[in-house]
Amino acid sequence: MVYEGVNNIGTRLIAAIEQMITRMQAFGIPVFRCTSQTYTNAERDRTHQNVNAWIRSSGRFDGVVDFDAAVWNSSQPDMLRTEYDSATICT
Repeated sequence: MVYEGVNNIGTRLIAAIEQMITRMQAFGIPVFRCTSQTYTNAERDRTHQNVNAWIRSSGRFDGVVDFDAAVWNSSQPDMLRTEYDSATICT
C-alpha cells in the first residue's frame, strides 16, 4: 500500500506514483493506494483534490483506500470530521 503524507503533495506526485506502480507491477506486486486528506491552503487543496481524483479514477491500482472520503467533514469541506481531527481531540 502506497501512502504519502499530506506534506508530500506536489505537482510531480502523479508522475512519481506512476513510476512506483510500473516498478512494483513489473515484479508482480499488487499496488494499493490511499487518498490523502484535505488541506486548509487553497492552492495545495486544489492539487490534493486533483491527485485524489486521479487515484480514484485512473484504474492503475489494484485497490484504493479512500481516507479522504472516510475523514472528510461534509458540513465543512475544508476540515476533517471532528472525531478524526487531532487538534479537536487533544484540546
